[in-house]
Amino acid sequence: MCDLLIRLGRPAETQVYLNEATRLDPRETDECYFWRRASIQFHLEQYDNAVQILLNGIEDYPDQEWLYFLLAASYGHLGREVEGQEAIRTFNKLRTKRGYSLPFRAKTLTYWNFKDTITRELICEGLRKAGVPN
Repeated sequence: MCDLLIRLGRPAETQVYLNEATRLDPRETDECYFWRRASIQFHLEQYDNAVQILLNGIEDYPDQEWLYFLLAASYGHLGREVEGQEAIRTFNKLRTKRGYSLPFRAKTLTYWNFKDTITRELICEGLRKAGVPN
């Protein structure tokens, strides 16, 4: 439900569902939990909070490339280009291990299904600010 609401451009509504899931199983903190919590903060433009959540997630799941992806976009919005570039380098390195040969480009997001372009553009803008080529 969290992923769907974010893609619909309604991130503020997602916290209720994530809180309920955490209440039902407080030990369930896999990489998707960190991704969703950080996504909520990111799309509410609370980038410092997103960074902290992502760093906590990376501590537990250092090989989950998508945590680095959102970290790069968050750093981009915070004007922390050096950290954003490092995050995207790590993201691309992990993707290479999974068989992807080309580095990620911001324009790839045009193929992601978001109901509103503002939600997608927020990620693209953060990535571009972090130095990810279009």
